[in-house]
Amino acid sequence: MKIYTFYEELKKSHDTDIQKELISLWKNSWVENGWDPIVLNNDLAESHHYYDELCNKAKAIHVRITGNKISEYGLYCFTRWLAYAMIESEEQIFVCDYDLINNGLQYSDFKNMPKGINLMSDYCPCFCSATSKDFLRLSKFFIEISSMRLNKLMYNVYDAGGLKTSIYHDQDVLVNNLNNQYCSYGSSMSNDLNINFSNKFVGQMKNKKTFDNFIFKKPTPKTLHFSRSSMTRFAKEQKGTDISLDELRISVIREKFASY
Repeated sequence: MKIYTFYEELKKSHDTDIQKELISLWKNSWVENGWDPIVLNNDLAESHHYYDELCNKAKAIHVRITGNKISEYGLYCFTRWLAYAMIESEEQIFVCDYDLINNGLQYSDFKNMPKGINLMSDYCPCFCSATSKDFLRLSKFFIEISSMRLNKLMYNVYDAGGLKTSIYHDQDVLVNNLNNQYCSYGSSMSNDLNINFSNKFVGQMKNKKTFDNFIFKKPTPKTLHFSRSSMTRFAKEQKGTDISLDELRISVIREKFASY
């Protein structure tokens, strides 16, 4: 079974080698558990007929809502879904971030997967399954709901932790428009869009204690998400370290998964 991720080198990036090492670790973890990992890039997204419209509207929406121009990375958070929409398949397609490490997840674990868009880490889109048509539907939803609720969202956007934020990427669309805490009809929209939320397979590392629980507590989560936000919290507990956040992330993964 194939598992897809998205990576595009940022023009002003100085950590390309580190990102490629992280992708290598990601690949190895999924191969070891019987999957065929594939990396897509923005060239594929650009070939979609909706690409230019999505980019232009995402840029305009971000300025209106936050007062800031969207970053190159932020725009890729939206265009990646068009890359996934370009995959030729009518079956469920599995996609994830390349900082989601497989910790024993097999395709056989997905018995009776519901139809629709399955977000497997609540409002965080780090692990998802859907058809290519669903991914296009999700891409259009990001733009349509943001445009519809523009006045409500202006300078009033919250991140997944409940703190006000000055960015508005794909995850922020989900949090601020489908969570009833910020939109009274969010769950109703989720049902209409056939979006299913779960948190069965993904473990989030919030600090050293919770990470040790992931590894040693039974049952352990079958994937571990080494997100930048979780690694930032983890880094605060590491005294005397002067390595970058991504270097720390790779170091922790290698420490716990020596075979990768």
